[in-house]
Amino acid sequence: PAAAQPPPSYSEDITPVSDKSSSESDRFLQEQIQAILAKEAEEANRAAEVARQAAHDEEEKKKRAMVEKAEEEGRVRRLKQKLNDKLAKHFAQMSQETKAQLESDWRDNFRLEESKEAVQEELEYFRKVKSELEEQSQVLEDKTKEIQEWLEEAKTSSHAQKVHVDDLCKPSTKLYSQMLELSAENAALTDALYFLDRAMYMGQMDCTTHLKAVRKLAKKQFLVRAHLIKINQTLMNAGGR
Repeated sequence: PAAAQPPPSYSEDITPVSDKSSSESDRFLQEQIQAILAKEAEEANRAAEVARQAAHDEEEKKKRAMVEKAEEEGRVRRLKQKLNDKLAKHFAQMSQETKAQLESDWRDNFRLEESKEAVQEELEYFRKVKSELEEQSQVLEDKTKEIQEWLEEAKTSSHAQKVHVDDLCKPSTKLYSQMLELSAENAALTDALYFLDRAMYMGQMDCTTHLKAVRKLAKKQFLVRAHLIKINQTLMNAGGR
């Protein structure tokens, strides 16, 4: 039989294996450390990004808040200005209306003061007129009473005589008598001319007949009026002497 082989020696192989494992462990450890560091760096970067984003959001929020506050302040300022303008316009209008009303009241008061004196004078005048009218009324009543008594006495008197109405008015002179007759004739001619015009207007008389009658009456009325004027001048001359 073959002679037994001695067991192989592992001393040479162990050392190299140990060195290789150690370098791999170191490399793995370094990789792990680098991975951890990278992860921490990534988390740090992520946290920094989150912080920056939060800061940015906070800044934007502050800016929006400032813009909204500025817009609100501007809106409030515009509303205040609008309100102030409206109040100023209202007060100016009220001031003008009040001033106009005061001026009108002052003029009315001035007119009333002037009218007061005129009214007092008118009242005093009417009191005086009333007193005079009362006196005249009393006189009229007295005279009316006297006339009524005279009429009663005339009715009961045995000497009462009936008098014609034409005898109640008798001219004092011949000229006055002639003047009275001419005046009556003038009035009658005027009435006749009027009725001639009415007759032609109503178609009861033709134009030729109307003209003839009017010419005749007008000529007669002219002579009557001329005679009246002459008598009046005579009377005036006699009165002047």
